Amino acid sequence: MFSDLPILLKMKLTNVSKKSIVCSLNFLDVKGPYITLVGEDTKKTISIPASVPPPSSEITFTEIGPNGFWHLEAVLHARELRRLFNSNKAIRIEIVARTIGKDPETMQKTICFGESQIDLIGTN
Repeated sequence: MFSDLPILLKMKLTNVSKKSIVCSLNFLDVKGPYITLVGEDTKKTISIPASVPPPSSEITFTEIGPNGFWHLEAVLHARELRRLFNSNKAIRIEIVARTIGKDPETMQKTICFGESQIDLIGTN
């Protein structure tokens, strides 16, 4: 059905707005994205929690210009997929990256947000 090797998920987060954004990307690198697995047949979901950064983690902010981007990686282990593939022919992987941001003009706090999904189809 699938190998027991972990799957490396790579996301490219792009600033699609017409102005620069400022996000705490180092914090996002440490904690990673939120991942939810959804069985397409049973609709059963499994949430894989993001890591909790150590309390000593310093939050720094990085400016991303219009159409600028940032890469983020996460690892999905076979044991997590196996829990759903036993009763589902397909799994949807929902990935959400969310971190603290600031409006570069007003310096008001905001949220930097990106999401994606991948469909895995089993072959029995």
